Amino acid sequence: MFAIEFATDSIEWGFSVRLGANSRCNSFRRNGKLNYQPENIVMRSVLSKQVGSWLLAIGGLLAGAGMPDAVQAQDAATPLAVSPLPLPAGLPPINIANPKALPPLPGIAATGSCVAFHPNGQQLAAGFFNGTLRVWNLVDGKATDAEAHKGGVTVVRFNPAGDQISTAGMDNAIRVWANPPAMATKGLSGSTRWVRDLAYTPDGIRLVSVGDDRNIRVWNIATGQMLYALPGHTDWILALSVRADGHLAATAGYDRTIRLWDLDKGVLIKFWPANEQLVTDLAWTADGMGLVSVGMDRVARLWNPVDGKQIREFVGHVDELHCVAIHPGGAFLATAGADRNILIWNITTGEKLKSLDGPTSWVHGLTWSADGGKLASIGADQVARIWEFPAN
Repeated sequence: MFAIEFATDSIEWGFSVRLGANSRCNSFRRNGKLNYQPENIVMRSVLSKQVGSWLLAIGGLLAGAGMPDAVQAQDAATPLAVSPLPLPAGLPPINIANPKALPPLPGIAATGSCVAFHPNGQQLAAGFFNGTLRVWNLVDGKATDAEAHKGGVTVVRFNPAGDQISTAGMDNAIRVWANPPAMATKGLSGSTRWVRDLAYTPDGIRLVSVGDDRNIRVWNIATGQMLYALPGHTDWILALSVRADGHLAATAGYDRTIRLWDLDKGVLIKFWPANEQLVTDLAWTADGMGLVSVGMDRVARLWNPVDGKQIREFVGHVDELHCVAIHPGGAFLATAGADRNILIWNITTGEKLKSLDGPTSWVHGLTWSADGGKLASIGADQVARIWEFPAN
């Protein structure tokens, strides 16, 4: 039986699609369920003009007309030629087995949606579903808050220099803040629906955004001018990752494809089918020779971006995944989601190395510090958590 449940939270009316453990997006098996989860930023949709399209989409899915069972990989005319990128110098090897959990950083009375370390590791920024941006000074423990968005904050990023913060949210807006945040220094206008993810290029000159309007947008961060918009995805884009050299971007989302874009030329390079259900997060490996995707099918997958072939799977979670973070040294990845577990994996072998305890509800954000010594999370339990990993 299918059920539709409506509820409210502190933000607004909404509803979502959540599938049963064995369901696929395009089949809605008997254990499928349509329900509202206030803490799940990935699946919520505002009950406004989108209601009609949601109901039509649900009807099509129930009739068997939803997304195709298979998406064929496609190579664009531009070949992909990549070489391994150098890893950051001076990163000490870390002891994954014996992390130290630091005292939780108190948040606010709202679900945490996203988290980011300052490049120097001395600040942690987080966004919340009530629209608040909070930045903690990790040296003295003090926090600075800003009313960032009407509705939830979906993503927060520091620029490479660390003197600027960019946020996006459920109000379709992108805002740029000085650090520490007080008042937004500029807004980037052009997105017509929720903005889901942001990424700076390594030089800090451009900002890339994706969201529910299905476009990849590239911005000049100094002027606020949109340089170009790239269509191509057939449904909401949830995930974005820019390669460490700044030339390539990878995107993924509801259409279950991973797409590679040349940011210098503004063209699609290639795409291929990804996870069995929608993709919620995406990250380049530290050497730029692989991509890791996670999604509603509970599995993290490592892909070869040259041919779009899957290299390996990371299997161990028991509920949907929301986030993935690659250690800057390249040896490890961390994954988390609705099962409240943060798992750390050997990226080369696929072996599960560590499970981190602490979160008491869904985890929505993960991030490593640039020196690789700390991992932070945030989620529906409304606090930020940090683990320190000693040097080997």
